[in-house]
Amino acid sequence: MSKTTNVDFHPEVTRVSPTCLISFERNRYSVPVSFANRPVSLRVYPDRLVVAAEGQILCEHVRVVCASRFRSIAK
Repeated sequence: MSKTTNVDFHPEVTRVSPTCLISFERNRYSVPVSFANRPVSLRVYPDRLVVAAEGQILCEHVRVVCASRFRSIAK
């Protein structure tokens, strides 16, 4: 379990795709099918993402952070 507290997150609102996915920082995360095409709250922690709606937590994912996309390639 993470050591972050409930106040350590950055909130965002996003919409679930028809294929039950949300996108964050070029990565896709699955959401329960009953929330397809609906808005959800995304709680962004340093190490994880928590998806919530209607006053309940729907799912939680480990946050994927890829440092390689921030590197410039010199030729």
